Amino acid sequence: MRNACVALLFLGFQSAAAQTSVAPDTTRAAELLVVEQDWRGPEDSVVVRLRKGGVYRAEVLGTSAPLTAVAQDPPRYPAFVYQRDGAGADGSLVFELHPARSALHVLKLAGMTPGSEVVLRVYSNELEAQRFAQEKDRKWGIGLALAAGFHSSYRLEPVSGIDPAGGSAMEGCLVLDSGRGVSGCLGGGYESLPGMDYGIEWAFAEARVQLLSGRLIGDRLSQAGILFRAAQGGATRSRNID
Repeated sequence: MRNACVALLFLGFQSAAAQTSVAPDTTRAAELLVVEQDWRGPEDSVVVRLRKGGVYRAEVLGTSAPLTAVAQDPPRYPAFVYQRDGAGADGSLVFELHPARSALHVLKLAGMTPGSEVVLRVYSNELEAQRFAQEKDRKWGIGLALAAGFHSSYRLEPVSGIDPAGGSAMEGCLVLDSGRGVSGCLGGGYESLPGMDYGIEWAFAEARVQLLSGRLIGDRLSQAGILFRAAQGGATRSRNID
């Protein structure tokens, strides 16, 4: 059996899968009017481009019908829409929209009474979106990390007369992220040793400490930090030592 303990720098990218509502922004100075539309009946709708990761506030004046928002092109993912408590200053219903993808969305009112006069206003708020993203990043998460590549030559048996060569490597682990800059990983891997009649299987545990984070690729969270790995390995097949 072989034991190893290493410390490495790591780079990571992740995309959160779940979204939850956060407290609404108390100021509206950062809001931008995206669309304003008058509706007269249940067949009326409006198409507007919504961005994944954005936070939108919709005001509906003149009806109590719920608002829906669905991506126009397949796959027609619906945006997450929930009605805020209370009403707007003019008595309007207030909804919050969280798109599942960046795309054109069709906004409609479900069950609107024919002949009604309804006004819809949709606002975007970049500060609210940033605060929502930060809140989401601080939540704990669980995921799976997979990697494959190549390794350089190294000797496990100093007494052996065979010079091993570099080979392929693959590994996977279950990642537990605290959302506070510290995470852990439990997994295993395999390394081939060309020229030898066996490979090496590894079981390892990692502790990861985040040093930097940001959004470099779209809405994906990019991280850089340091990890500490403790591993134990063994040959997959025994052989006679020369």
